[in-house]
Amino acid sequence: MKRSVLVGLALIAGLAATPAHATFPGRNGLLVFQRPVGKQVDLYTMASDGSGVRRLTRTATWEEKPEWSPDGQRLAVALSRPSGDPTEIATLDASGGNLRVLTTFGSVSHAPTWSPDGRIAYFTLHGAPKPSSPDDPPPAELYSMTADGADQQRLTNDKQIQTDPEWSPDGSVIAYNQWRGVAGRPGVFDIGLSVVNRDGTSPRPILRVAQPRDIATQSWSPDGKRLVVELISGHPHGRDGGRQSDIAIVNADGTGLRPLTRTAANETEPVWSPDGTRIAFASDRHVKRGKHLDRNGPAFEIYTMNADGGDIHRITHNHVPDLYPDWQALPEG
Repeated sequence: MKRSVLVGLALIAGLAATPAHATFPGRNGLLVFQRPVGKQVDLYTMASDGSGVRRLTRTATWEEKPEWSPDGQRLAVALSRPSGDPTEIATLDASGGNLRVLTTFGSVSHAPTWSPDGRIAYFTLHGAPKPSSPDDPPPAELYSMTADGADQQRLTNDKQIQTDPEWSPDGSVIAYNQWRGVAGRPGVFDIGLSVVNRDGTSPRPILRVAQPRDIATQSWSPDGKRLVVELISGHPHGRDGGRQSDIAIVNADGTGLRPLTRTAANETEPVWSPDGTRIAFASDRHVKRGKHLDRNGPAFEIYTMNADGGDIHRITHNHVPDLYPDWQALPEG
């Protein structure tokens, strides 16, 4: 599926589908998600049935794409002003306090993901060369660092676009979205799913860049054997003939791709529960068909379903975009 892309630094952060999520095994804790409040974006938590909604942040900044640390005690986020750039990586306590800004690139750094031993990977436009064409966005590369922002390591260096890294539960590899330009069509890309060793060696595809679909989001199962992904396509029953997305699962080696949802809606941002039984995601499926809606627009709410696609429950009802859920892992016992 070809994707037309606008130009600019904010573009990559906006189109980079969603946070990548490393779901660590354990008991199911709280769901964290983001919600716009006036001109800002704040973080909220709730129980998996939608009860006990609590606002974590009340700042003039945007806290986006939150992800729980392996011990469930901190969150990593992309932090920016309402005006957009720059976007930096930050962490905060599970209570919403003790904010620490970890990067100071003054660029776009986005989609943080934790390793089991506490490193954070992310993608950034820092140091990107000027694009050769005004129709092309700048390349985005993957980096990792310690939880205090030290030991910055560049993991990719191919001058391509790679976004939304996600560390596997065993810490050995990082899955990410690989963008490839379409020959003869400046500013148009296909998006696949790849994996790279934690030190940046041996990049290889899981789901190759190809028509007729893009891979926009992914989350590892707690046992590391599968990923749940968002498949974007120009499906014929998409609204107004436009792009549409469903949730699917695939084995870690790229085999066995199987859809879990088959709707005319946009099903996006799936994340596995720590016990492996449920998947949370954002969707506009409750809106009447025939109306074109933007991806991640105001109609999006949070849902959960069984890992086989059954027993779907809507758990937010706010008429504002509730997005980017991530599931807290609690210790067993």
